[in-house]
Amino acid sequence: MSLHNISYQHWDKAHEGIWYRRRVIALHGIRNFFNNWWAKQLVIGVWVIALAATALLFLIGQLLTTDNLLFTFTEQVGGIMQSVVHKLKDWLTSDMGNAVQTTHSVFFYHLSNIFRFFSMASVIFLIPRLIAQDLSSKAIVIYASKAISRFDYFLGKFGTVFGLLAILWIGPLLFVWFMGNLLAPEWTFFWYSSSVLATSLAFALTASTVIGIVSLGISSLSTKPGAAVGIWIMFWLMGNAVSTMGHSDSWIRHVSISYNLEQLSRYFFNLGRHFEELTSMIPSILRIWGRDIQSAHATHEVRSLIALGVMALIAGLLLNYRAKPE
Repeated sequence: MSLHNISYQHWDKAHEGIWYRRRVIALHGIRNFFNNWWAKQLVIGVWVIALAATALLFLIGQLLTTDNLLFTFTEQVGGIMQSVVHKLKDWLTSDMGNAVQTTHSVFFYHLSNIFRFFSMASVIFLIPRLIAQDLSSKAIVIYASKAISRFDYFLGKFGTVFGLLAILWIGPLLFVWFMGNLLAPEWTFFWYSSSVLATSLAFALTASTVIGIVSLGISSLSTKPGAAVGIWIMFWLMGNAVSTMGHSDSWIRHVSISYNLEQLSRYFFNLGRHFEELTSMIPSILRIWGRDIQSAHATHEVRSLIALGVMALIAGLLLNYRAKPE
């Protein structure tokens, strides 16, 4: 007689769907990312910036009221500062909603680009553990033998990148917006800046999707994880260098993923209009910033969107060709 019951036994424990297996792949990659000490410091740095941005947004909120200490102080000091503050006060009195929306749009535009830089830098630590490591160790053969398809495998790996960017970009944006408005002098700031939050999230989600697909494609180019890191750095930084060589209307500028995302950011936030609004109200402050209004406009957003689509398409084709069991 057999020592064990080898007859059919119905599984009576919890059943996990396909999304559980995809989540396992994604979370495994994120855990590996946090095993790197420098990667941890990068994440801490991003959240420190988020705290500093919250404090700055709190100060901006204090200025966007007509009874703050700055108005009282400048009334006594006089001079150019008094003139600038009077214009700001007139603006706030006539259209508080537009003032909050404009200042928050400019603020979150810059903050989003800061988080974008750190998000792309974080891929340096993540990209060796995406596809390159699996190609090197032949782990794709093991994945193929399990109850997951290639699509599930790709989706799980994409979830690793997207989950990391949510920690480094989307999460901090939500935190800064919520805490900044929670500390604002009026609850109406939540309503006035709600469209800015929607814009910030739309841009972050779009950019994170593109970065995720492109990073997977680049990681699949080499069976050596270190080489994948080098390819990503060349694609990112050398693309920036090449984009500066052409004139402002040249297609060569669109080889840079950073340039394309920058143009898309200006389009999403409608930066040119908001800078013109600020210029008409507080020109002295903008002269201090030294920003050219025309350069704030998104001039090639359609080209940039096409270029990002082509990058994602090429990355997807490379991924499909390279990441398959032999």
